[in-house]
Amino acid sequence: MQKRELGGIRSELFDDIQGAEVRTHRSPKPQPKAEIPQTCAKYPHIFSPLKLTEKYTMKNRIMCAPMVFGSAVVGNEYGNAAYAPGKYSKLEMPAAGGTAMVSVGEIDINNLDAKRMPLPEVDFTVTEGEAFNAISEYAWRIKRHGAIALHELCHPGSVKPPIPGTEIWGPSAGTTPEGGTIIEIDESMMDSICNDFATAALYMKEAGFDGVCIHAGHGFLFTQFLSPNFNKRTDEYGGSIENRCKFPVRILREMREAVGPDFIIEIRVSGREGTEGGVEIEETTEFLKRCEGIINAVHISSGTYGGVTSESAVSHGIFGPKGYNIKMVEYVKQHTKGIKVGIIGHITSPEMA
Repeated sequence: MQKRELGGIRSELFDDIQGAEVRTHRSPKPQPKAEIPQTCAKYPHIFSPLKLTEKYTMKNRIMCAPMVFGSAVVGNEYGNAAYAPGKYSKLEMPAAGGTAMVSVGEIDINNLDAKRMPLPEVDFTVTEGEAFNAISEYAWRIKRHGAIALHELCHPGSVKPPIPGTEIWGPSAGTTPEGGTIIEIDESMMDSICNDFATAALYMKEAGFDGVCIHAGHGFLFTQFLSPNFNKRTDEYGGSIENRCKFPVRILREMREAVGPDFIIEIRVSGREGTEGGVEIEETTEFLKRCEGIINAVHISSGTYGGVTSESAVSHGIFGPKGYNIKMVEYVKQHTKGIKVGIIGHITSPEMA
């Protein structure tokens, strides 16, 4: 086991893949460049670079979608530190294999209204110590292979289960399927959520990540404000799509102001909810138009965890139709400017990609 320096902070972490000395994530150890297989020449578009910001360019068009709950490597009473080597490896392997951008999976932006699971808690105002070192290890491992490192940030809104000591916040008051009380988000709560997203993004920037991915789909907070099925408000944040977009766009704008122009902000949205009365691709695109100049990239998914039967990415699995989000991606690309558009959803071959 080797010790590593992280901005003057020492931590003891295993390097389970290479067995080599662990170095600071701020200056990743260069790895030998793998030879590009001849098959790459058959797919020039997939293996062409893609510029995201003035500072960051993807070396190809392949991204590893968010995997692993980010805080699961933080040691506490749950004993998750014992599982850290495997979780680090799961995120490092795609980078080592040539993937251009790798995202660590969701982490709640706070430990109260955003807490969705009984996972280790992270204080995003503290950029030193055990938790900070453990999170930053992801970034170092990904970046040392020449990949761009992102971390997904999440607020579940009203789809979070009742957890003792926490509240359930949503766009409109109500009751969850588990019997929890949903508190309608007011202006002071909006201020708090915006601040928490910005603070978490700054934390990830300090930890060595190149950007963040915001979970804005599948029935989480962003979807809830955009969807008439969740958002029953009669004030300036409800009703028309223009009004329903206001709070999600505000969150993203305040994040951008906090992290600066070159830090990557990517979002994952549901192009359509797949439920009666839910958001369709036209309204999702109206939201994305309002994100132009704020975000760098978007992934188009589909569906919601809202408890209603859904034709969606969250229900199809591997047996669903191939490329079922392609038409929505084409629509978004035709109607937006300056946002790189990605797709998920059963893309099973390089020919299809």
